[in-house]
Amino acid sequence: MKNWLRKIAVALFGFGQMANTSDIPNFAETEQEAKQGNAASQFNLGLMYYLGKGATKDYKQAEHWFRRAAEQGDVEAQSNLGGLYYKGQGVAQDYEQAKYWFQKAAAQGFAKAQYDLGTIYFLVKALNKIMIKQLNGMKRRQNKGILMPNTI
Repeated sequence: MKNWLRKIAVALFGFGQMANTSDIPNFAETEQEAKQGNAASQFNLGLMYYLGKGATKDYKQAEHWFRRAAEQGDVEAQSNLGGLYYKGQGVAQDYEQAKYWFQKAAAQGFAKAQYDLGTIYFLVKALNKIMIKQLNGMKRRQNKGILMPNTI
């Protein structure tokens, strides 16, 4: 099975580019190999479902096949699975799961996952700063006797 999808997976996931349909492998052949446990075919099938190229676009199916490949240690599948969790595509949005899968791929030296993991850490740090600033502002207002409405 050609691994052409592996070469462009990072760009496809990060920038939403579409693959040339003439390069799409045979769906039935890819699916058969994926069901037999071939991690590269599982990844390719996941990407076909994700892009809607060679298969109907289906994020849940993309997640299923990316997960099967990711569990076999496929770094691109791990990174893409992290992306699905980050974006909430085919799964409930879950930054902890996104971080988990990005970490697995990043630990194997996959640059895209390292970048995405850094982005998550940056966003968490930025949000923490904003929350701390808001809490400090609320404390100052309370200390001045300004009543805060009950909001949760």
